[in-house]
Amino acid sequence: MQDDPMRADAREVVERLRASEELYARAFIASPVAMSITNGETQRFTHVNFAFESLLGYNRSELIGASSEELELWPDRSRRDDVA
Repeated sequence: MQDDPMRADAREVVERLRASEELYARAFIASPVAMSITNGETQRFTHVNFAFESLLGYNRSELIGASSEELELWPDRSRRDDVA
């Protein structure tokens, strides 16, 4: 039985998406630039890279789920609001 062309196309799309996500993850984690991703509603860190951990002096488990406010990363809250 011949493979369904729609399924073959879907598998190719899924494979390309997986490869793209893997490339993004490697670039994000390995970047020498400190980067983080936060949840837009809660403002809690969902992803951080090694440079971000190093810059702030916290490890990943301390950062993920915490907010910059809880960690007191912005001495002047109005400056944080300007950036975010």
